[in-house]
Amino acid sequence: MEVMAERKHIDLTKHCKTRYVERVKGITGNFAVQEYVAANNERIIQDVNKIFTYSDFLIEDRIGEDKVVRRFYVKDDILLVLSKDESVIVTLIKVDFGFPGKTNRNIVKDLLMEINLLKEDLEESERSIVDYVNAKTLERERYFDKIQLLQEEINSLNLTIKQIDVDIEKKKESTKVPKLKIKEYVNMICNSRAFKDDLKQMGK
Repeated sequence: MEVMAERKHIDLTKHCKTRYVERVKGITGNFAVQEYVAANNERIIQDVNKIFTYSDFLIEDRIGEDKVVRRFYVKDDILLVLSKDESVIVTLIKVDFGFPGKTNRNIVKDLLMEINLLKEDLEESERSIVDYVNAKTLERERYFDKIQLLQEEINSLNLTIKQIDVDIEKKKESTKVPKLKIKEYVNMICNSRAFKDDLKQMGK
């Protein structure tokens, strides 16, 4: 529920002034309406702003087939439609449920009470959602930190594995020299004319 604070003076569209004269003052006929507006322009602005000062905020939204986001206020059975930035009161509507004025005002009053209760529930739900999201965000960050630590550990273990592979290859390489020496010495032993002659004989 929006707490009423001191509100600035807001300009009115020509359309809003006309609707005020028609719907609040009850003056009909285009000429009579325009004549009243011309003669009482400042008074109309003051009167509508006074209504706005004591009105209750309903919603900021697109209502009906209107594609423009506007802000809506209500005072008794008078609905004020403002631009989104509240720079101007666009129009004024007399709320009519098809009942006498007092009944219409009572219906608006009851609906406004319901709206305010729903707003309070909504605000509580939104606060709860914010608390939940904040808690889950912290939890997510803790898991992310754990993942980072585990990734660092994995990287370190991968480096260790690579070093082990290098050590294994070095160990294997260490047998090459003795093997070559053995073969060298065996060749020296076997490199005799008699062995070569025997090889020739066996090859026949």
